[in-house]
Amino acid sequence: MSDPNTKHPPGDYTASQERLSKVARIDGFSDEEEGHESELSMSPENPRVQRYLVAIEYVGTRFFGSQQQPKDRTVVGVLQDAGVHALSNVCHVDVERVSKRKPGEVLPPHEPDVVQKAVNHFLQKNEGDVMVIDVRCVPSNYHARYKAKERTYFYRMLSGPDPLSIFEKDRAWHVPEELDLPAMQEACRVLVGSHDFSSFRAAGCQAKSPVRSLDELSVTEVPSTPYFPSATESTWSNPNNGDPLTCSSQTKTETAGVTTNGEAFGIRRRHRCYVVTARSRGFLYHQVRLIVAVLKCVGTGELTVVDVERILKAKDVSVAKPMAPASGLYLARSRLCHLLLLLLPLCCPSHLCYFFFFFDKVHFRLSFMILHSVPMLSSLRNSLLWRNSTPAPPPSFKAALRFPFSSSLGVCYRTTISPLSCSSDIVQPAPVITAWSEFAQNVSGEWDGFGADFSREGQPLELPESVVPEAYREWEVKVFDWQTQCPTLAQPHPQYTFLYKSIKLLPTVGCEADAATRHSVDHRSIGPSALSFSYSVSGSYVAVWRPLGDSQLLEVEHCLVNPNDKESRVRIFQVVETRMLSLRSFKVFRELWYGPFRDGDQLGGCATRSSGFASTPATPASAVAGSWRAVLATTSFHASDSGCIQQFTGEKVVEIVREEKDLLLLPQDLWCSLQDGKDGERLFSVGWLFEPGHAFTSTCVFSSDSKLEEVTMGRETALTDL
Repeated sequence: MSDPNTKHPPGDYTASQERLSKVARIDGFSDEEEGHESELSMSPENPRVQRYLVAIEYVGTRFFGSQQQPKDRTVVGVLQDAGVHALSNVCHVDVERVSKRKPGEVLPPHEPDVVQKAVNHFLQKNEGDVMVIDVRCVPSNYHARYKAKERTYFYRMLSGPDPLSIFEKDRAWHVPEELDLPAMQEACRVLVGSHDFSSFRAAGCQAKSPVRSLDELSVTEVPSTPYFPSATESTWSNPNNGDPLTCSSQTKTETAGVTTNGEAFGIRRRHRCYVVTARSRGFLYHQVRLIVAVLKCVGTGELTVVDVERILKAKDVSVAKPMAPASGLYLARSRLCHLLLLLLPLCCPSHLCYFFFFFDKVHFRLSFMILHSVPMLSSLRNSLLWRNSTPAPPPSFKAALRFPFSSSLGVCYRTTISPLSCSSDIVQPAPVITAWSEFAQNVSGEWDGFGADFSREGQPLELPESVVPEAYREWEVKVFDWQTQCPTLAQPHPQYTFLYKSIKLLPTVGCEADAATRHSVDHRSIGPSALSFSYSVSGSYVAVWRPLGDSQLLEVEHCLVNPNDKESRVRIFQVVETRMLSLRSFKVFRELWYGPFRDGDQLGGCATRSSGFASTPATPASAVAGSWRAVLATTSFHASDSGCIQQFTGEKVVEIVREEKDLLLLPQDLWCSLQDGKDGERLFSVGWLFEPGHAFTSTCVFSSDSKLEEVTMGRETALTDL
């Protein structure tokens, strides 16, 4: 293994370039050189594609090699050493959301938090050293590279004779000698400004000019991390109002231990931590690490400020010192144009960050590629293309997201992935033969989301204290929502079958998808417990269930699929007391489809694309009340039709007036109502305002003797919108 302090040998760049050429065509200039290409190479606007700006953080320690390897995660390292970290790095991503069931159907774009949660769910299963920290929608012509105006790097050095703590391993450069902070600061003043930095330009740099303007170069002493006050510091009066981060220097005090026979035992001396900050419009290849190496030598007394001036004027990298190791270097932030500042306040320098995912039947695998000093690679003149000879390219597989990842370096790779399914099995929908077959195709699959119980007055009910994590109870956090799964299967052959499991998961603190535990499972199927079942080919249905062991209750389940998004639905249960035909309570589930039916053995977990809703504001009455025009489809039942399955048929246009006094308003644009009809009938209705002025409704009509007579399902439009 080579010494990390050895000068960068001239042959490294050539070898790396040859390795990358197997998967990419390289032409242009270094990533650390400012780009001058026009924005003509940006992808043309496509109304079916949403462009997202993605900020990521990562620890670069555990990336291996440059080519895809069977066991190791890879970093394509054409001029990028393993071990460089990022506090916030930016790329842009074009996402085309396509229905898994009907590939030709284009669905509304994912919300940014959906993309963030889905990608992070898989990233956390792979060492957890890469994370998406922010996602924002941007215009289709927005380019992460061209919006960057300047970049900032941090470099951490820990000074002290003791070995580094295991908590600092691969997070900083350990310098055993003491460092002279004033001398290093004086040397910084020599290098600030516009200079020919040939002496700080590693071999193989592709920049056309060595002249760079270094806008900021400073060295600051900060507390070493992780910061834990010692017993001495706990009682010492801090001259900086108790804020350890404002101190200008540190004493070598103990951090832990006991005293035996008057001598300290088990005490680790705290290292002194120095951070070099470098800010510029553009950097040369390895410029920061070469500068840090010289500053370190000034701090130890090996060089003087005069020597720094001599090295700068020599314009020859051979007179510089061996570069600092990569483990202390952090991509910190970048100042971007005004558009980006409005869209992503926490962004930073834009090296290429390029993800691709591929799956097998059991394991999820991730390749994370970082190209740190490569030319602009685009779909036009400079392109990164997978060749047929590329070993083990990511396979194509069916999914809801299309990710052509493009960072500030413009590298694009297009494939189709699923944010929530870890299987590469391709499930082709069966040919649509009957209405039930089409219904089965649209309703079957793994659905997940959140569910909540409501009182008859529409107030959310808290979860039982026995299932609420202790951390929530200590902080008096009220929990109203269950995270849920609902694996659903409908089959047309050999006979019509419909079944599902409504699974409630115990709440957890934070994202603990792998630790999720089932609290209860409610099995439902067409059979003795289903008094009636009405369905639409869209996947919507209305079922009347009789709870086992309770003849005094009925549960009317209304499942409504969003007309604008067939992978989104709500299920509302009205619990009815049969004796008086009155409402006892409600249950509401908001769910998203995330994969083919697997009987609940695959957990959406932290990638769940929705969030709890029970305590959110109720739907405004003004949005629901008033005059509406409805297109209704109907099914009719008789006393002898127990267990009958019927399809909604017909199309009747009516105008209705919905009065506020009849409404029981629920969160998330939902509502219920209970009205009296003719001859003692009772009408149990639910509605979903899926977009302003447009609603999806369902109504069950019961006779005075509690028999189901009719079920209607309607698409309504407010007359004010006509």
